Amino acid sequence: TTTTTTGPAYQIRLAGSPNKLKPGCSRTYTAYVEDADGNTVDDDTTQVLFFDFEGGGEVTFAGGGSATASNGVATMVVTGANNGVVKLRASASGLVTSLEIQFQVNPAGDCAGASSLPLGGGGGEPPTWVLAMLGLALAGAVAADRLAMRTRPGLGRVRHGLTS
Repeated sequence: TTTTTTGPAYQIRLAGSPNKLKPGCSRTYTAYVEDADGNTVDDDTTQVLFFDFEGGGEVTFAGGGSATASNGVATMVVTGANNGVVKLRASASGLVTSLEIQFQVNPAGDCAGASSLPLGGGGGEPPTWVLAMLGLALAGAVAADRLAMRTRPGLGRVRHGLTS
């Protein structure tokens, strides 16, 4: 068992899908309150503001875009409104603002929970291949997030280290 001692809250890391989102459909984004070493500050209750900027698209935010972190994690439901590019970020007072997640609101986009593929084997459980594809997608998103955090200038000292 590895125990990680976290430092004070330093930055916000935003996670979620960069895939197209269909107008009227919703998805959840997660903001992690992290210390300077990229560890989630698990006793943090920071107020996090989710916002979009500079894009031509538009989304709406549940609760007006503000969420209180619980154990260093805040979530926000975002709903596609107007077609175009959305550049989503999360921030909190005194902390380094997250990198953006860019996606499009587009009629050809995803709609949470909608699928043309059967997801159950009769008992409601998804088939193994669906779980495997979700795992690959998550691994790719984590790798892209790590690369972006290492290569984006101007964020000060940012390092990710996942521990188990």
